[in-house]
Amino acid sequence: MIIEIYDDEEMIFRSDFVAGTDESNNLRLLLLHLLKTEFPDIDEEEKSELLQRINHAYLAETNPINDYGQRAEEEPVPQINTIVEKTPVEAETPKEALLPAEDQSLGETKVVNEPRKKKISKKPAFDFAGFFVKKKRLFILILALLIFSGAGITLFVTGSKGSNQQESYSELVKEGKYSQALNKYPDEESKLIEQLYSEKNSKALKNLADDHHSKTARFYWAFLNKKWNQVTEIKGIKQDTTVQAMRGYAYLAQGKLEEAELINKVLKNDTLNDQIYQAKKDRAYQNLRDQDISEAELINKEINDPELEEDIKVAKSIVNLLKKYQTDKSNSKLSETDRKEAEKNFELWTSNLEQLGGKSNDGE
Repeated sequence: MIIEIYDDEEMIFRSDFVAGTDESNNLRLLLLHLLKTEFPDIDEEEKSELLQRINHAYLAETNPINDYGQRAEEEPVPQINTIVEKTPVEAETPKEALLPAEDQSLGETKVVNEPRKKKISKKPAFDFAGFFVKKKRLFILILALLIFSGAGITLFVTGSKGSNQQESYSELVKEGKYSQALNKYPDEESKLIEQLYSEKNSKALKNLADDHHSKTARFYWAFLNKKWNQVTEIKGIKQDTTVQAMRGYAYLAQGKLEEAELINKVLKNDTLNDQIYQAKKDRAYQNLRDQDISEAELINKEINDPELEEDIKVAKSIVNLLKKYQTDKSNSKLSETDRKEAEKNFELWTSNLEQLGGKSNDGE
């Protein structure tokens, strides 16, 4: 976290600070650090008294019913609206006390007016107001910290921490330190593995699977490398619709169309549905190449594919030719020349039948 404090338009302080995990200590440690580094000329006794009073004010703010709150009722503790002695110039302004208020610009603290409060009759042992008048910049600094501690201490601790965590995770992944990212942020396992899969980073997935015994990493690695048996057999991974759809595809790749259909009957995954459709179409074309016209026609009644319908007609005509040439090439009544011609034509139309559907449907 970066803290900047301005006196009018002049930046009088800027510091980087990493928030800790204990709310009550964060503010005091930061304040102690700032007093030591930025205000070395302040008397140590004054610093100690100031820290003690701020500590009491902080505890009274965050724990209003504890002992500090009870002491606050018995003996007034200087708060943000402590009366400040006016300079001659200030005396010309309306009879109002000075209070800090946050301007809309980031990090800037300005002064606004509020009706003057009744003076505290009992003078504290330490001249808190006088101290701030003499130390104007320190006054601005402490008030800013008090405002911050009262209104945003939770954000200061948890918000900054969360931001740093996210940045750290992103940096580790950006630098390719996937093992460290998984060790430090185990809750990000699924996110990390899905990213590596989308990047086709097979090596990183394999390392996470082996070194961290991540079953999820092994599942995605197996799918990426078309280890279909492993995809359908791996156990102990988080079940979701994406994983189930991937399993459905793996079943298709193994020729297990029925399993894939049963999976997608509930999922209704569009991508898997398209793949099942294509698998059925491919099976129909294989039936045509095997001259099993009737089976191809049954499949097309289900998927109703116009292209397949046309090719079924073509296949029927080719099969009729093949039957003729099959008979002619072994017909002893024909001349040897005619039989050789029939054999040549049989091979030609067998090759033509093999081309139905295109080679891309056969695995390219």
